[in-house]
Amino acid sequence: MRDVHPAVPPQASRPWIVLAVVVWIGGVWVVSHRVPRPLDPGPFSGEAVLVGEMVEGRYGPWVVAETELGTLLLDFEEVAGLRRGDLVRVSGIIEGEPGVARGRPYRAVLRVRSVERNGSASSLPTRMGQGVRERVMTRLEPFDDGRALLAGFLIGETSRLSSADMDAMRRSGLTHFVAVSGSNVALFLGLLAFAAGPLALGPRRRAALGLLGLPVYAAATGFEPSVLRASVMAGLALGGRLVGVVFEVWQLLSLAVMGLVMYDPLLTGNVGFQLSVAATAGVIVGARWPIRGGRSARAMAVTAGAQVAVAP
Repeated sequence: MRDVHPAVPPQASRPWIVLAVVVWIGGVWVVSHRVPRPLDPGPFSGEAVLVGEMVEGRYGPWVVAETELGTLLLDFEEVAGLRRGDLVRVSGIIEGEPGVARGRPYRAVLRVRSVERNGSASSLPTRMGQGVRERVMTRLEPFDDGRALLAGFLIGETSRLSSADMDAMRRSGLTHFVAVSGSNVALFLGLLAFAAGPLALGPRRRAALGLLGLPVYAAATGFEPSVLRASVMAGLALGGRLVGVVFEVWQLLSLAVMGLVMYDPLLTGNVGFQLSVAATAGVIVGARWPIRGGRSARAMAVTAGAQVAVAP
């Protein structure tokens, strides 16, 4: 039986949407019961594994790390040149109350006085992604305003942008230009397919090539939540092409949400992930909303759908 409204998810996709909502609620419940216990202030020295990328905060660089005491927010006095997955030995002073940084709860803040890098990420995709990131940054040198902006657009690296430029983009609502998202994943896959053109690969081999490239690009962009969501959706679509299965777009979104939330329930508290999922749903509805006026009207409907979805 056909749906009356083309923007309504097909019947075959509705159970998957319900399951995704149930998994999301379960993830929220799990996170709500993971209240970190506070730590007593005092000195600390030990090993830590960085579970995120270094962030240039308003009061200095910081990163979330796993230690023998649990999850800590490492607060640095200056940029330490560290990457996600690095094994470091840090010493400093523990202070502050438990909090949440980008959806990840931490027990306390460690004011780092010294840091020593003892190892890099262990997974091959992460190492390859970091190599790609470093290669991009090297090729863009020497940096000016335009090249710094391009680094943000390609891999989400904003460390080369001046504080004045970042403040100007925040005030004008243009920070999304230097925030990697699902569109970057689509652009990456398109460029990868174009580069593989001379090899005359068939559809299945191109799909396999895309599957190999997705985790590398996700690592190069620092595993941003929006990139993870788009990468999983693209991976499901490409994997389906390999085995002859066609997924409906609502199924792709639902499966991606379920898989990512079950792997890391903390994503449910990440604003970037929340907005990415909501915007994607809005784009789907806008793209299917019955409207007259040709492509320009359709483009406006897609934009409006995404905007309405993230409005709250």
